[in-house]
Formats: sequence, C-alpha cells, structure tokens
Amino acid sequence: MAGLSEGVILIGQDARILGLNPAAERLFGYDPDELVGQASSVVLPVDVSRWFGDPDPNVVLLEHSDFIEGQELTGRRKDGTAFPFILNLAKTDHEDEVVLVAAVRDISHHRAAEEAIRQLSLTDPLTSLANRNLFHLRLEDAVNQAGRRGQLVALMLMDLDGFGTINDNFGHAVGDALLQEVATRLKGITRKTDTVARLDGDGFGVISVDLNSKEACHGLAQRIVDSLSEPVILDGCLLQTGASMGVSFFPVDDTHDDELIRKAGLALEEAKRAGPGCYRVYEQELDVRARSAKVLKMDLRLALVRDEFELYFQPMVNIDCREVVAAEALIRWQHPGRGMVSPSEFIPIAESSEFMLSLGDWVLRQACTQNKAWQNAGLPGLRVAVNISARHFQDGEFVPKLRSILNETRLDAHWLELEITEGMVMHDTEQVIKKFLEINNLGVEISIDDFGTGYSSLAYLKRFPVQRLKIDQSFVRDLNVDADDAAITEAVIKMGHSLNLKVVAEGVETERQMAFLRDKGCDELQGYLFSQPLPAEQFAAWHEDWTRVKLASDGPICGPQPQPLAS
Repeated sequence: MAGLSEGVILIGQDARILGLNPAAERLFGYDPDELVGQASSVVLPVDVSRWFGDPDPNVVLLEHSDFIEGQELTGRRKDGTAFPFILNLAKTDHEDEVVLVAAVRDISHHRAAEEAIRQLSLTDPLTSLANRNLFHLRLEDAVNQAGRRGQLVALMLMDLDGFGTINDNFGHAVGDALLQEVATRLKGITRKTDTVARLDGDGFGVISVDLNSKEACHGLAQRIVDSLSEPVILDGCLLQTGASMGVSFFPVDDTHDDELIRKAGLALEEAKRAGPGCYRVYEQELDVRARSAKVLKMDLRLALVRDEFELYFQPMVNIDCREVVAAEALIRWQHPGRGMVSPSEFIPIAESSEFMLSLGDWVLRQACTQNKAWQNAGLPGLRVAVNISARHFQDGEFVPKLRSILNETRLDAHWLELEITEGMVMHDTEQVIKKFLEINNLGVEISIDDFGTGYSSLAYLKRFPVQRLKIDQSFVRDLNVDADDAAITEAVIKMGHSLNLKVVAEGVETERQMAFLRDKGCDELQGYLFSQPLPAEQFAAWHEDWTRVKLASDGPICGPQPQPLAS
C-alpha cells in the first residue's frame, strides 16, 4: 500500500483499524502504526460496525456489490483541523476474514480551486468589489430581508464623468488606477452592511440597507458625489473627474429587483442630462418620459419615409462688413400628431440607435442638395455647415458616404463644412486625426463646435486639422455682464488666431455683443441679431433682402469667399 497516493485504511468487523498506508497516516497527521487498533471513528466520521451486521439502509448496496462509491465527508486531523475528503468503500477478504477497505481522497485543493472560481465569478478582479453577479444576488437578498423587516433599501447606480477621455489621454493604466481609487473612496464612505460593486467599465453600484427613511440616503448620495468629484493625483497627473448617480428605493418605487435597477437607470440618465456631479432620485415622471421616448423612437423611423423632416438655415455673417458667408443647417421635425418636435427631444433618441446613421446621411444629402439649388438659382456662394453626431462620425463608412453624397449632389466640397463637437475629438485621437485628414482631402472644411465647454487646450487643438472654432453661445450670452465669460471668449479668439483658425461666435443677440466681438477680432457671427433659423425658401428671400440692404448702405460686399483646401 506504500505506493498509493490515496489514503487506504483496513477496518475489521469490530470496527477497529487493522492497518493503513503512509498516505493515510500523513493525511490524518498520525505517526506510523499510531492508529492501528484504534476505532475507525477516530478518523472516519461514519459508523461502520452496522455494515457487518444489519445493513444500513443508506449503504444497502453493500449487500449486492463488492464496491460502493461513498460521499463527500469532513474529516479531522490529529491537530483538530478539518478537511474535506471523498470516502470509497469496498468489501474484501483478508486472512480468512471479511474486512472493509476505506479509500480516502483529500479534496482540499479542489474545494479551494472551486472557491477561487466562485470568488472570480462574484468579484471584480481590478477593484476587488462585488461584480454584477454578486450585486444582483445581494440586491435580491436585501429586498427579501427588508420586506420582512419593513425597511427601505436604496439602490444607487453611477457612472464616472469623462472617464473615456481620461483613458484616451493618459492610458488604460492610469484609467485602471482611477477605478481602484474610486473603489477605495466608495468603500470608505459606505457602511460595512452596504454592498459596493463595479458593474462594468466605469459603472458602479451601491446597495444601502437598514434605512428608516429616504432622507437617510440623500446624505450618503451627496457624500459619494462630492467625494468622487475631488481631484486625484495618479502617476504625476492631476485628474479631475466626478460621477453622475441615479437612485431608486424598495419598496417605494418597486418591489422587484429588475424594476429597481431599471428605475435607478432612468434616474441616472436624468442626472447625466443635468450635468456632471449630479444625482437624481427616481420619479414616476421619468417613466412617463421613457414611454414617450419609446413611442417617439418608433415614430422617428417612419418620419424619414413620410418626409416629415425639414432643414432650417441660420446665417453666419462676416463681422467686418456683415456679408452672409455661411449658413448652419438645422433639422426640424413636423410630427403629424404633435406638431413641431424640438431637436433637443428627438436627437438624443436618434443618437441612441443606428437610426442616427440614416438621419445623418439624410441631413448631409439634403444640405448639399439645397446649397447646390441655391447656387443654380443665382444665390451668392456660401458654406453650409452641418452638425455631425458622434455615432455618425464614428461610422466606418462615414468618409466614403460623404464622398458619394458630394458626387451625387454635384456640390463643390469647399462649400460644405462639418461641425464636430469638442467632446467628440477627445476619444481615440489618432483615428480622429486620420479621419479629419481624409475629410480635408475631399476639400471639406471642419469646425470645432461648442468650443470652450470641454477640454479646450492648445495641446490637443494644434494636432487637429480644422479650419474654425465656434464659441459656445453660453459664453456669448453674458459676455457684457460676466467678466469670466468675457475673458473666456477673448481667450478662445486669441487661441484660434494663434493657430491660424477663423473664429465664429454663436448666440449673438445684441449690438453690444457684436461690438465686443468685433473689438476682440472675432471673424464671423451667428445669432438672432441677424436672423432666426429659417426654412430654405425663406432663407433665400432673407438673404436677398439682406444683400440688397447692404449694397445700398455700404457699397460692394467685401467679405472673403471660401477657397478650396489644398489636397
């Protein structure tokens, strides 16, 4: 028996140990021959004496077979430590006596491996927080216990603000370190009875239990938002991030786990719309909006087929001589039942699906077609600027489709301008630069829209082949009364000119604003001071009137005409 890896024990009919191999001695921690003559119960937690007399109903197969595979048991070593093992029994003859052979296999390593696998299936390896699987299990348990005790459970879902930009700018190692810091802060703020989980890339969740009122959760939610808004220094980099959070309550908002998660998700979306570093609590109105958005999403798909969309155009004027040099194309939706639907209502819905690609193509094609029609009708040449959504721009076929639309509409490329929001260029910058160069090579110009609202800096701006900056209207609105807005506006103009870029100010509504912008050297203006967005026919009429008045009052139009870009 010395060569066997399993422990083997011979047991006589008096239930005493007749002999055992060295593996069994090591397994149970006894010295050689120390167990011989001892009752088998010293090492085996089973009563074997009955198996030689009246058969035990649990092992009745011993009457009909010379071998039976036993069950998993827990044994104890000489020092008292417990370990799991599998016991197999067999009848055999030994020196003219029927004996039992007990084969013992230690499965401690198997159980440890199973536990490790279980932990991996329930724990996030980067942060050591609970993962989505364990989060769902804990939520189910929390809801069941709170239901019996008549208590509240708060479910909080949160996303980090600007995490993708940090990953792109500083690398995934810094991004991972930031996630670990977030985990540390969350564990430091919450109680031991709460569950903190990392649910996906930059998504976290908290289950707060044993609450007596909703108000008790508001303080925790605010502390979390405040803590995650504190700057982080990682790898010598000062990172400013934050978190948006949505909260739902059991049993106030719902009693089912999935619905609590869905409603916290709706609240999270509302928090994101409110801006960085906000939290929102679920309200029934959010479900009303969600249902309305679902219906609107279905109607959107029919709107293209039914030709319910229309482009309006708002002029951009040269600041020195007030010549109309461009027009921004703005989509409008005339819904058959709801009337005019605001773009702020339907564009976010379109951007959440692949429909945005079809809608974006339609806008590009319609803007080019209309500009060509104006030129054919004798309207002076002007750029038409089209807002490009992130989903549309990121489509792998965007540039080929743009080329095809220009060929199809026969519009010279230099009369088209694409407006890209500042936030879009901060992700995967190398690919963005490559795509910008492809667009420039077509002859199409690019402007950075809403400039100043995101990560404005020369460091990244000088890398992008763009031709214009558009100062966001939030700065223009109060520049005559707010020193900070005035300073930001002046800084953007200087920054743009230092890079040989034209600067456009949008949202201009007063002569005072125009005077300030002219004094600071802004190139073009856009806003209600000149005209609101107009349908194509009305825009053409307005343009003719504007030109006639300017010719009569100021002499020849002197604004610069767009020139094709060098290939």
